[in-house]
Amino acid sequence: SWRNIITVGTSAVGEQASIGYDPNQDQLYFGTYGGDIYVTHTPVLGKWYHVAATFTGGSTTSSTMNVYLNGVNMGGVPNGTQTPSFTNNQLSTAYCVA
Repeated sequence: SWRNIITVGTSAVGEQASIGYDPNQDQLYFGTYGGDIYVTHTPVLGKWYHVAATFTGGSTTSSTMNVYLNGVNMGGVPNGTQTPSFTNNQLSTAYCVA
């Protein structure tokens, strides 16, 4: 059961991006509604984290999509590829969660 932290864009393939968390699988998620990357993370209750994601353009792959936790690139496992149509071919989002 994914819980979105932040979502940008419209609900269409290639036109939306989200950062989320799945407490059942202990995974952070960065997805573009068709191309996703997952990162294992088990948060500590009461501790704050800075989560950010970047997309550098082109197709969604592990080399164009990055998830950062407290400023560290967490790598990740890609799932699906597509070419989003964001303005200027770049998207960055960030949010702090407890």
